[in-house]
Amino acid sequence: MVTFSVNYKFGHYFKKNTVSYAGTSIVMGGHSDYYDRWQQPGDEKRTTVPSMIYPGDANRDRFYRYSEANVLKGDVIRLQDIQLSYGLTKVPLRFTASVNNVGILWRANKNGLDPDYFATPPSRIYAIGVNLNLQK
Repeated sequence: MVTFSVNYKFGHYFKKNTVSYAGTSIVMGGHSDYYDRWQQPGDEKRTTVPSMIYPGDANRDRFYRYSEANVLKGDVIRLQDIQLSYGLTKVPLRFTASVNNVGILWRANKNGLDPDYFATPPSRIYAIGVNLNLQK
């Protein structure tokens, strides 16, 4: 027998993290939005990430960080777990195997971001089991 669990969330939004030029994010390896920043005239047609200025301006960073450009749809369909079990007919023995936190089947945002886990998604959990029923 195979069973699975699919979770879904619809109708909500989340705020994604973004680049900060005045903070330590540039020094500490930065944010991927840095490579998508405005660099030359015409870039405003393809990106919302502001250009980098030196020295950084914390107010300018804050304005962009909390702008509508960083609010994304949080709709998601997630395959939560899969369980496989097999029972023997002549012996009261059952084998099971399961995987939890399988992954995202669909998300509304085109950035590939997980709306529930901003940094590291939960680890997959694998389990196997044997059930022997000795009662009559």
